[in-house]
Amino acid sequence: MWVKRNTFLQGIKVVAFLVVLVILWDIVNAIFVNGPDSHKYLFKNFYEAPADEVDVVYMGASSTCWNWNPVVAYHENGVASQMMGSERLAPDALPYLIKEARQKDPKLYIVDAQRLVGTSNDFIGAQGAITNLRISKNKMDAMKDILEEYTDEEKLWGYFPIAYFHNRWKSLGYKDFKPADYDFLGYSMRAVAGTALPQGKEQLDAEPRTLNGWQLENLNKVLRVCSQLDGQVLFVIAPNNDGNAGYYRYIQDVVTKAGFDYINATGYLEEMGIEIGDMRDISHLTMYGAEKYTTWLSGVVAEKYNLPDRREQANYKSAALYESEYEDYLENKVNHGVMLGKYLESITETRYSVLIAARDEASAGLNNEIVERLRKLGLRTTPAGGYRSAYLGVVDHGNLLLEQVGEPEGTEPLQASGALADGTPFILQSGGNQSSNHASIIVDGVEYAVNSRGLNIVVYDNFAHKVIDSVAFDTFDQSLAATRGIPNLPELKISAEEVSAPKVTGTSRVEGIEIPNGQKARVRFDDVQHGKTLYLSLDANDIYNILLCRGERVYALYTVWQEPEQNNLRSTQIELSDGDAAAGFDSLMIVPVKGDGKYSVGHIIVL
Repeated sequence: MWVKRNTFLQGIKVVAFLVVLVILWDIVNAIFVNGPDSHKYLFKNFYEAPADEVDVVYMGASSTCWNWNPVVAYHENGVASQMMGSERLAPDALPYLIKEARQKDPKLYIVDAQRLVGTSNDFIGAQGAITNLRISKNKMDAMKDILEEYTDEEKLWGYFPIAYFHNRWKSLGYKDFKPADYDFLGYSMRAVAGTALPQGKEQLDAEPRTLNGWQLENLNKVLRVCSQLDGQVLFVIAPNNDGNAGYYRYIQDVVTKAGFDYINATGYLEEMGIEIGDMRDISHLTMYGAEKYTTWLSGVVAEKYNLPDRREQANYKSAALYESEYEDYLENKVNHGVMLGKYLESITETRYSVLIAARDEASAGLNNEIVERLRKLGLRTTPAGGYRSAYLGVVDHGNLLLEQVGEPEGTEPLQASGALADGTPFILQSGGNQSSNHASIIVDGVEYAVNSRGLNIVVYDNFAHKVIDSVAFDTFDQSLAATRGIPNLPELKISAEEVSAPKVTGTSRVEGIEIPNGQKARVRFDDVQHGKTLYLSLDANDIYNILLCRGERVYALYTVWQEPEQNNLRSTQIELSDGDAAAGFDSLMIVPVKGDGKYSVGHIIVL
């Protein structure tokens, strides 16, 4: 009896050990699976979503996860959707994704029919699908079926992804461990620019072209799985110009004959408003096109399949997630924008305030379309026609707050200050090529300007009460190239005592404190200064901005101009406004703006 009991306990221990081993192995593989190739964690949101709160599951390849945006579908039409999309998805993985989607019991299954034209023997596409499926009988079936045609080594990698690293341990990097860049419930915001256009309605009239044997066999397998579903099935072709129109017509004939719905969105470009800038390449929409496609298709399926509007359900638990993701999406759409026309369109909303300062030359590359977009933003004069002129503009909640235009090739910069509707203060400065050749946009005491040639733009979100983007578009050049990255100049720290001894005009610059080229200097005082006059000496043939600061925030800006005919230090004074003197400052920043690259400060005295 004791022997039997001991054997039984040993058996339980063995089983428990094997279970723990399998779980640990799955966890280790999930951590170490190759990030750049297989895009791990793509189905994370699908698995985490409550089963009774998913009405649509959209499955496919990059033409799914680059084109369909679940947070837009919810925001625009109340459609609650999840995605199971993976780049280069192996077409023979589709039946298993559809089976996996059943666990959420959606009302509608959307199948990316473009992938049915894909080819076999793409291990990366197969690995991407297998990796993202959670351990289950369905995953085991998928591995057995999909990996059958691959080499023994690839099969090993498919079953045990960690083996993929057996010959590259030394080359592992951060990308091997981070999740892929598919945000917003599975949507990937990687396609930010493009000039392609989809084919149009003529694609619907293409002559059918028969799929090859392997593709047809896979299509029939997909149809068999779909016939076992409780929900509706819609086969979809997203806008494209990939040369497969004949195959898509053939797929349409096959799936509709089998009793399933089919739609080729390429025939509805006008309804979507697709235009140049909405398509990245022959098969993928940009983030702007994806928003239009998602808005249109989610509206179509909501009506056709009588889907509930989840926005109207007070007890819908996932509402907060969708709304939070949508807010994040809006911010990312702005700060990923690189096409000026589309960018201006995306910020032409009352939720945004837009601050603009030109630097150098900002007019030669402006075409009629861009000028019109600037006017729709709320500007009146725009920088157009002002060759090498300074320009400032602020549009607050859709209303023009200020606009200043300098003379063409003018030598005087522009400067303005004020506050947005919510009280957030700003200071702007713009210098054309012949003046300071500098742009500054200070919002709530922080410098945000990229300070590059063209239009420097800062976007303030009036709902979130924060700056969400800073970008410069080179509007001198026809390319209108976008640049991001706020200059972070190294700071030379100077005590007030070090610059307390007056230096008269003509004193050699070497007797002052050198400010290295590409740096700025901060002079700190022992207490808050309220004097009305700044007495200072600076290298005479340079231009400097003097920023008054409380803590790390800037609240006033003054400029010291060049005296090209003078050499060495020049003594000057700045009369502060009553408001600036009353506010007080505990440090001031000296920022070289333009000069010979040899900068120096002699003295700073506040009286």
